[in-house]
Amino acid sequence: MAHEKLVKEGEVAIKKGIKPAEIEDYFKKKGMDKKEAKEEITKLQASRIVEEARKAEAAKKSAAAGQAGKTTAPEKKSSSGFWLIILLIIGIIIYLFYVGYISTDIFRNMNFKLPYFSK
Repeated sequence: MAHEKLVKEGEVAIKKGIKPAEIEDYFKKKGMDKKEAKEEITKLQASRIVEEARKAEAAKKSAAAGQAGKTTAPEKKSSSGFWLIILLIIGIIIYLFYVGYISTDIFRNMNFKLPYFSK
C-alpha cells in the first residue's frame, strides 16, 4: 500500500466524524487515484461500523452481567411484621379489658345507629 500514511489520517478523520466524501476528496488531492480512494473510504467505513458494533455488543454484555447479579423478579416484602404488630395491639387491648383498665361501658356510650339504615 503506497499511501499508508493517508489511510491512517483518513481513519483518524472518520473517528472524528468527518464526512467520507471530504476524506475521499482529500485522498484525491494528495495523489490517490479515484478508484483507490473509493476503496479505502469503503474499508474505513466498514471498519468503523464493525468497531461500533463491537462496542455495542460489549455494552450489552456488561449490562447483562450487571443484571445477572440482580434478581429478575421484583423482591416482595414480607408483611409478617405488620401482622405481628396488629396482633400485639389486639392482645394488649384484650389484656387491658381483662385487668379492668378498660371497661365495656365505652361500647354503651357509642352511637352505632347509622343514618342510612335507620328509619
